[in-house]
Amino acid sequence: MVRFRFPLVLVVGLVLSASCSSGGGGKTGGAVNTTASTAPATTSSTAAPSGCPKVRPAAEYGAPSNLADIQMVGPNKGFAVGKGAILVTDDGAAWTPRYSGGAVFSAVDAVDATHAWATGDRSLYGTTDGGKTWKGRGNPDDGTVLRQVHFIDEHFGWGVGRNGKLYRSGDGGSTWGELMPPCGAEAVCFTAQDDGWVAAGNRVYRSTSGGDSWTPVFAVPGNASPATWFPQALQCTKGGVVWALFSRGDAAAGHIPYALYRGTAAGEWALVAKEGMTAPDLPDAPPLGGYPAPISVLGPDSAALLTFTGPADPPVGLRIATGGRSLGPEHKIAALASPTAASFVTADSGWVLGTKKDTPSTDAILATTDGGQTWHEQVARPAPK
Repeated sequence: MVRFRFPLVLVVGLVLSASCSSGGGGKTGGAVNTTASTAPATTSSTAAPSGCPKVRPAAEYGAPSNLADIQMVGPNKGFAVGKGAILVTDDGAAWTPRYSGGAVFSAVDAVDATHAWATGDRSLYGTTDGGKTWKGRGNPDDGTVLRQVHFIDEHFGWGVGRNGKLYRSGDGGSTWGELMPPCGAEAVCFTAQDDGWVAAGNRVYRSTSGGDSWTPVFAVPGNASPATWFPQALQCTKGGVVWALFSRGDAAAGHIPYALYRGTAAGEWALVAKEGMTAPDLPDAPPLGGYPAPISVLGPDSAALLTFTGPADPPVGLRIATGGRSLGPEHKIAALASPTAASFVTADSGWVLGTKKDTPSTDAILATTDGGQTWHEQVARPAPK
């Protein structure tokens, strides 16, 4: 399944001033033809519907000041990235720096213990040796810097640019061809070479042609303008299921509107959770705190959901969703002041990245093996100057 993706946007600054960068588990690649090795050509799509939401400009995406993202591909192997940092673990506990330089990485994506990609402020980096070495990959021909990529194997991947465009690669990220979803792209996930989803503003589209054509499948309802909603996480699993976390920019009284949906290829969409005070125009659903927080999808019907209450003691927690909508009890993560990313491989075994409560200039990686009842700090990294 596709891992957590939580883009850094300026609205996150509201969270920080009140008191946090599209999950866990290995991905499934589906039936993939790995014989192709060249980037696809630019493709056409359906005509843009009226009233497309405005895609956020690059200026609205913040740069991480410390650690930004984490992905585990099993109980022992994982990758974490941030400002001037790529960390790798080979035993699920000890993390080794594998990059030293000036690049600022905002997201990491991996398909197995060998192949991974890190999106930087200048270029896409990749590894084919389990993270021992990292080399620059290609950018799209129009000069776009990718801010999110998702690969299904070592060859095929899709990338979202800072310009709101969508791209596809067939050669591991060396070359990219532009795709044309109706309203652009802010988040993307695929489960096979032909099957995937894209989100822009309050809308979700699905493709069964690898991105050559798209069908509108969902829009967040309510009275707010479509332009005010944006996807914070988009994760899909085999079986035609997608989990989509949306947030809205109109923060009020220490709360930021958010809505977490679970959708299916059959067109069934269920509201799993929402912010209770600031989204009254949405159907009833339980809250996960006052602010949007990372998710890590485990399968079609289950996900690890972080909770974030803001300036409370402690403000961060974990709940496991099962059966699509049922939420388990909350387990507090007392060491964190705010969450940034999460990656779970099972409902019991997972990793969370966030800012420490007692030292706000330090980010930490914490791990649990009992579903969040206890947590163990693995990394503590002061923010680089």
